[in-house]
Amino acid sequence: MKYYHLLNKDFKDVLGLHQFAPLTTDALNINKNTGETNGKIEAIRTPDVSTIKNFFVKSGTVVALKRQYVISQGHAIVDIDMVYPFPYTKWRNVFNQTWSGWKLISGEVDMNSKLLDKSKII
Repeated sequence: MKYYHLLNKDFKDVLGLHQFAPLTTDALNINKNTGETNGKIEAIRTPDVSTIKNFFVKSGTVVALKRQYVISQGHAIVDIDMVYPFPYTKWRNVFNQTWSGWKLISGEVDMNSKLLDKSKII
């Protein structure tokens, strides 16, 4: 990365984790019943995001970090820390017997962007 030294520390930390995290092809694939994937970090890194299931970006390149938390049987949270195309944003989806939909919990995004799949965002 040519301009790595210009990035702030938080961005570098996310990017560093991203390089070592295993790749995932499903943003909501976690084991909600046993909790054995609680705390697991996975990377979403692809030039064609249409290959990622249950994701809120519908086209283009995506680089993100997925963190999953199983609260109790049947209750879980998935957080997405975006690196690209919406840097410094955090998204969350909560499972309480069913997935609630993706919510932007920090950062700024143009919700009219053609990159977003509005059917998956609440």
